[in-house]
Amino acid sequence: MPKKPTPLKHEESGTYAELSSRPNPRGFVIAFMPALGAWLQRAEKQTGANLSATEVARIRDGAPAIALRPEQVEALREDRGYDDVDPSRVYESWCEFKSDLERY
Repeated sequence: MPKKPTPLKHEESGTYAELSSRPNPRGFVIAFMPALGAWLQRAEKQTGANLSATEVARIRDGAPAIALRPEQVEALREDRGYDDVDPSRVYESWCEFKSDLERY
C-alpha cells in the first residue's frame, strides 16, 4: 500500500515538483529561492537560446522552493522588487517576464 503524502508544513523546502504534489490544507504559497526567473535567465544564458516550454517546465519542477505564508511571499516580492514567474502558467509567464526585462 503506497504511503500517503504528508501535508505541507510552514517553511518546508524542497523542489517545486515535490512540494506542489503534496496536500496543502493551510494554503501555503510555494516560493522559489532564488527566484524562478533567475533560474530561467541563467539557463538561457548557458544555452545561448530561448528555452522551450518543456525546458521551462523541467527547470520549474527541479528548482528549489519553500512553503511560505501569503504575507511572507508578498514581503519577498517587495524585497525583490518584482513579481516572479508564475509556476501555474510557467511558459507564458516566463515569456512575459523576459519581455518586461527587455523594456528596462
